[in-house]
Amino acid sequence: MDNFYLYLNEQQEGLFTLQQLKQMWTVGRVTAKTLYWQEGLTEWLPLSTMGDAFEPPRRPAITLGNPDEPVRCPKCESSQVTANKKGFDLKGAIIGDLLIGPLGLLRGFRGATKS
Repeated sequence: MDNFYLYLNEQQEGLFTLQQLKQMWTVGRVTAKTLYWQEGLTEWLPLSTMGDAFEPPRRPAITLGNPDEPVRCPKCESSQVTANKKGFDLKGAIIGDLLIGPLGLLRGFRGATKS
């Protein structure tokens, strides 16, 4: 059975079996860039050169809802949703109107666009 040395924490560690390397890969102790050496090699090589055994795991595609349905606001169910916009605050405009008159209606636009 093949045995491997690893270069971890700026020092040589080992001997490890291929099964142990795969376990270390699974828990994140080694990466594709971790260097290894085994008898017969003339230099240290990254685990990525070992082939499929140490390729980054493929992540499943994430599906968010039905792509045929429009995105809807969770509060009012409107499909007129805009990213990073707060909109017009009617309550704020009414309070502004009552406190300082017609110019207070502009209070409704305060925070209309998030930064």
